[in-house]
Amino acid sequence: MAVILHITMVPADAGGVQPSPLGDYISPGRVSYPEGTVLTLRAVAFVGYFDHWEGDASGTDNPTTITMDSDKEVIVVFEIPEEIPTYQLTTDVVGNGIVVPGAGTYGAGDQALLVATPGDGNVFHSWLGDTEGTTPVPGMPNQLVVTMDRDRQIIANFVEATPEFSGFALADYLGQKLTVQVGDTVRVRLSVDYSGPAIDGAVWVAIGQRDTWFNEFFSSRTPVHFDASIDFVPYEIVADVVIGDRLGTNYDMYAKIMEVPGPDIFTPDYLNVIDVIGAAEFWNLTIDRYEKV
Repeated sequence: MAVILHITMVPADAGGVQPSPLGDYISPGRVSYPEGTVLTLRAVAFVGYFDHWEGDASGTDNPTTITMDSDKEVIVVFEIPEEIPTYQLTTDVVGNGIVVPGAGTYGAGDQALLVATPGDGNVFHSWLGDTEGTTPVPGMPNQLVVTMDRDRQIIANFVEATPEFSGFALADYLGQKLTVQVGDTVRVRLSVDYSGPAIDGAVWVAIGQRDTWFNEFFSSRTPVHFDASIDFVPYEIVADVVIGDRLGTNYDMYAKIMEVPGPDIFTPDYLNVIDVIGAAEFWNLTIDRYEKV
């Protein structure tokens, strides 16, 4: 006696079934078998992948086995992943600078990190274009995280900048006087706010006496670097001055930023802030008397 195997594909045309024995593909259709035949069914995906069996077969094993002891209805379920859309990211600049990466294709939901680097004489100012839903990296405004949910064009805006300094002075100066010895090192802490392109320079610190001009007795030069910024950024500069063999009191001090574009930048003169004394010395050590105790 013959029994019927009915095969259905979900979705239709997503794949086929290869039975064994009698292994012609069924995609989909009806096939008769002698009653009692034990069939091994192997699902073969044409698109996507096999997911599970339904009807008179069940589970996710592939292949699976059924016994044709009556008419059977077997449903083969395949999964076809949705195609992930892709979007184009393009970049451009205003002013002198570059943006990396320059352009690219991204899957929906992917994130791109853009980094804007200014050219000579420019500083990064802002991001323009399709920036809605983007996120600047905290503390690094020239870096932007872009979530690709549509085609986007992002523009890095650079502007020309000249060095600007503000508030150059001794840090936390309270008018105190310092007494040092010959050979000591005076550590000077200075503060300044800077805005402009990235530049290198030097800080000159001098200790001496202010007269018609400043007579420098002890001095030092300290290299400094200022990063590019459109906004004022605070800097603390530490400079060490070695005290030479010149004793005196009420010495004065000043500092300047030099070797940068434009004129030097000076602190105020700090008057009567340092006394220099000699190293400890002993003379005429004698025994005045001695006695029993």
